[in-house]
Amino acid sequence: MACNCKKKIEIEDKYGVPVNETFLEKCYRYTYRCILFAIAILIALVVTPTLVFIALYKMIFKNSEPIVLPEFMSKYMR
Repeated sequence: MACNCKKKIEIEDKYGVPVNETFLEKCYRYTYRCILFAIAILIALVVTPTLVFIALYKMIFKNSEPIVLPEFMSKYMR
């Protein structure tokens, strides 16, 4: 049997080698992910309904005023 040392070195160069994490590094990584997830959920729960209510208000009570999209959103609608 061959040892495949050359193939093993190529795979390690391509994908890297696993690095052992300490307990504190793992806690920090999971805490950071949880905080980012919570921020994303809060933004989705606050911003989305606000935009919907603003659009509905303009459609119902301000007949002549158009709903203007921000520039970064309107460039994809053309």
